[in-house]
Amino acid sequence: MNESLDKEDFDIMKEIWTVSALDGIRGSFYSKELNAAEKEIRVANALLYDTESIPVGEARIRSLLDGDTPMTHNEHLVSGYDRALTMIRRDYSRLDFNEKSLLSIHRVLFAELLCEKGKFRSGCENAMEFLFEDYNSKTTEALAYIPRTLENFARIAPFQDGNKRMQALLTNLLLLKNGYTAQLYVGLDGNAPLLPSLMHSYKELDRRYPIVENRKVKKRDRILHIIETSSEPVKKKDICACIPDVSIRTADVVLSDLIEQNKIEKLGSYKDARYIQV
Repeated sequence: MNESLDKEDFDIMKEIWTVSALDGIRGSFYSKELNAAEKEIRVANALLYDTESIPVGEARIRSLLDGDTPMTHNEHLVSGYDRALTMIRRDYSRLDFNEKSLLSIHRVLFAELLCEKGKFRSGCENAMEFLFEDYNSKTTEALAYIPRTLENFARIAPFQDGNKRMQALLTNLLLLKNGYTAQLYVGLDGNAPLLPSLMHSYKELDRRYPIVENRKVKKRDRILHIIETSSEPVKKKDICACIPDVSIRTADVVLSDLIEQNKIEKLGSYKDARYIQV
């Protein structure tokens, strides 16, 4: 253990290592389901950064991610962020943490907007060069130095515009390059420190796509697992949001069956119905 590392952070890292060890087997068992989840996370990421004065909204974001042409400045921001994130997820193995890669990502982020892009602010070049050198001279486990790198990037704020989005994109890049993939399927809490947020993502990934005795778990059991592990009654739409490969129709059938078997209880009716473990 690195003595300079906070014990609480180290304990969180150990939890992440434990759950992330299942990445390979989970990916092979749930490839179709995880592909569906990844699309939903694209929407969630876009919503997270849809914070301009005139928000685009979820319905329009879904249309943009399905290929509709952006019409407004904010829609171009949403589309640009998704393009940059898609590029990182596709090409992270060849994108190093250096000036060339960051400027390339920034150009994609603002490709369709008339603004300064693909260029550091004047006076930031030396600070960024030091940041690259510091990261690339790492000697500890990735999770110990990625948060520091992101914090220093935020302090430098090297771009004229888009630093918050770039920090989020950089988070994805560094995690992927170091073998951590949970954020592809569950996402990260942008308001929480990185390690607790990543730990939550892995635990949530394990909850939604569990591996039991080296076997994939059926949809029925996954739905029951979601209800059993929830701290409060769960709506049907929330279950389907957690498990994107489960349709409303399938959820209806499974929930009715679980009620008949007295495994869960239905509270309320119609759109307000919630489900809880008996």
